[in-house]
Amino acid sequence: MDKNNSSSEDVKYASFWIRLAAALVDGLVTLPIGLLITYNFLSIKSYPLMILLTILSMLYKPLMEWKYRATLGKMALKIKVVSDNFEFINIEQAFGRYMPWIINHILSLLSYFYVFQTDAFLEMDSISNMTALSMESPIETASSVYLYIFIIIIVTLIYDKRSQGIHDKIAKTLVIKVNK
Repeated sequence: MDKNNSSSEDVKYASFWIRLAAALVDGLVTLPIGLLITYNFLSIKSYPLMILLTILSMLYKPLMEWKYRATLGKMALKIKVVSDNFEFINIEQAFGRYMPWIINHILSLLSYFYVFQTDAFLEMDSISNMTALSMESPIETASSVYLYIFIIIIVTLIYDKRSQGIHDKIAKTLVIKVNK
């Protein structure tokens, strides 16, 4: 949708629920990477591989939204990300709106680093052991506090008249329904 072809009255903003559904579809798309991360934790035990898999996971959303205006989940639900003047977003906007998740990934990498350094890591052989060891990380407190940031993003998204979360407002983006 171009600014010239539409007015803001024609726009239908994607609600929290449709965006959540798109995120769930994207979760299925990135599930293989998540499974590889878990397999790496339990069997391979390679921190460089962990970094690579985390970076791959981290790049999916911003690169898809920059290049195609949507992730596969958003495409499936017929919504897309546009700038606040309804044009394609640039790479800075794509990464800017994803910044809360990038910070979360970085906190995860720091937590993984802690886990990989512990003596108990080499004997770890189950997801419950992995979770317990991760919870002991000094970074876990920051990750727990960071959860409140996500709650604020969700609340702002739910109650905003254009369904913009804080991350959208900062990046000057909107998520709208596709008119096709």
